[in-house]
Amino acid sequence: MTATFRVDIVAALVTTLEAQASATPTLLRKVYPSRPGSFAELPVAWVGSRSEDITQDSGTRTRTFSGLTVTVADNYTTESGPDRLDQLVDALVDRFTAAVSVVPGTILECTSVADTEIELVGSVDGAPRSSYYRAVEFRFARTFVKEGRT
Repeated sequence: MTATFRVDIVAALVTTLEAQASATPTLLRKVYPSRPGSFAELPVAWVGSRSEDITQDSGTRTRTFSGLTVTVADNYTTESGPDRLDQLVDALVDRFTAAVSVVPGTILECTSVADTEIELVGSVDGAPRSSYYRAVEFRFARTFVKEGRT
């Protein structure tokens, strides 16, 4: 039996994010399956860490993501009106809730949302330069699958 749980979950998250980008292209412009080295377009989203806990008994193996994340990032802004990143977070919470059973045999459960900051380090004319972005991390800490073992 070949395991495809990790591949299936990442694909489901990317598909869910791409659906949001299609529905709200001004709120989410680019989606990646892992963190990009730079941000050509903002807001951007990617599937982050994929840490797992694995337990086995005589007939099953349970794989639980203890650190599965999706991150969205945007510029810092001082614009008035509704905050673009807050609007995107609200839309994604709803979209992830609707996608709870998108992968057969498992539950894709968004368990928390946390504000954070992303630093990208590069160089300009050989001198180090950091760029900072606002970010929000969606956590899927109880996403799991039980697989039969032979």
